Amino acid sequence: MLVLDADEGRSRSAVAWDSRRPVAVAGLAALVALALALRLPGYLSPVVYVDEANTWYVVGHKHLSDYLAWSHHAEHPPGIYLVEEVIVRFFGDALWALRLPGLVAGLACVPAAWAFGRTAAGSRCGFWLALLLAVDPNMVQQSGFARMYAPFALELLLLCTLLVKLLRNEAGGLAGWVAAAALMAAALWTSSVALTLLPGLAVAFAILAATAAGPGRRRILLGGAAVLGGGVLSVAWGLTHRRGAHYDHASLEHQVFFSSSALAQITGGDPWWPLGLVAAAVGLAILWRRQKVAVLVTGGVALANLVCVFIILANFHHAAARHLSAVQPAIWLGWAGLAATSGPAQVALLRTGVVAAIAVIQLWWSTHLLQWYPRPATYAVSTAVKAVAAAGYRPNQVIYWPGWYYATPEYLRAPVDWDLQGWTTLSDAQTRLPRAGSPALAQPLALVVVVHEPPLGDEGRRLASGLARALGVRLDARTLAARFQPGMVTVVGFADGRAEFRSFKPNIRTNATSDGPLPPVHTSAR
Repeated sequence: MLVLDADEGRSRSAVAWDSRRPVAVAGLAALVALALALRLPGYLSPVVYVDEANTWYVVGHKHLSDYLAWSHHAEHPPGIYLVEEVIVRFFGDALWALRLPGLVAGLACVPAAWAFGRTAAGSRCGFWLALLLAVDPNMVQQSGFARMYAPFALELLLLCTLLVKLLRNEAGGLAGWVAAAALMAAALWTSSVALTLLPGLAVAFAILAATAAGPGRRRILLGGAAVLGGGVLSVAWGLTHRRGAHYDHASLEHQVFFSSSALAQITGGDPWWPLGLVAAAVGLAILWRRQKVAVLVTGGVALANLVCVFIILANFHHAAARHLSAVQPAIWLGWAGLAATSGPAQVALLRTGVVAAIAVIQLWWSTHLLQWYPRPATYAVSTAVKAVAAAGYRPNQVIYWPGWYYATPEYLRAPVDWDLQGWTTLSDAQTRLPRAGSPALAQPLALVVVVHEPPLGDEGRRLASGLARALGVRLDARTLAARFQPGMVTVVGFADGRAEFRSFKPNIRTNATSDGPLPPVHTSAR
């Protein structure tokens, strides 16, 4: 039978350490400062990540009725966009303002992780869990973006902390369960990843209820039903009415590759991720002996997230660390538990050394991200978006082709409000291009091509040629060959029956273009 009452896993040393509050406060402050130092470069970067352009567009073009109807976006819930709307009203739509919710939530995750680890297995576990979150590359990156993943991580940590207390009967009855249901609803309104909480927690509640007795079983069943039911009711209407994006079918090979690649990213990265994965599993196994509730809550959610991502990949060509955000608390808990649990001195020292090595590896990856921000292959869209917007093109008049990502205009997909819906291949795009003269393909139209590998230049030229033919515009082959070069961003603006080219290498400091901005659009076709 599982023990659901007191936190029986705290060792005497943990309790003694817990009593040293000034040390604990200073340690937590130091971790928050470390987290801030790692997150500030991304937060202050002038380069706009492609998905941040998505956030900017939604906030600038949608209304409250769109959010309440869940018609604002084909994939993401409206929660973060509602927060961004409030931010924009007070501070404007500057990049630092749009990124503010992510930064604040990312920093708040550090004390939230401390609280969760302390609740799960004592203060030593809390310290290690907070340290591992502070240096986690995924959290470092997402905390600097105008995106929903850092706020979701905060809500998830708070929810796990509260659920562990409730299931151990350490938190106030009805009010605690109502608060847990509210956190569940907030998570579901923040990120689509939160949908994996429903099956994961359902399994955890079922196992706990089956092994509890009498009042404990009734408490778990009623409380679990309130949390899950409240969450479902909060998003039921939106999920049944929102429009889903269309994705191309991915092979089983792609599913395995992308899901394993995403898992590797959150467990230490290549070539260290097997060490990180084994260490997390061993840590969870050690905690299982005395902290079954915390392991079941985080483990159930993590397993559901992994399974759901694998299934979604059947119709999706990409997965990244952020798509496994619900897996990370279990990974952090396993690592922290490995370092924090008591045992023979030599064994404890070995465990601590392994987790310290993992923290150093994660810190290295996070500092490596600081050098990654300027890479044209990833962030060149910043300058392109500005150039295209300055020329007067609207989002549904833009095709963005940076290698494997590409934003499709409305005529390539089912109608959507933002042209970043649908990930596809060039061959698929060409088969969907309308015939010349079709009213669905009209000028003005902008094509943005980011070339970071030589073959992509050839693909960009073919796509530009196909669009030109469909629009009845002549393009010179020599000009095409010169414009699509590795490391370059090329914007082709089709307006008034002609094509205007601008090619540049993005500048991290100025976001300037070598040829100047695109000329304004002067056509009535808009």
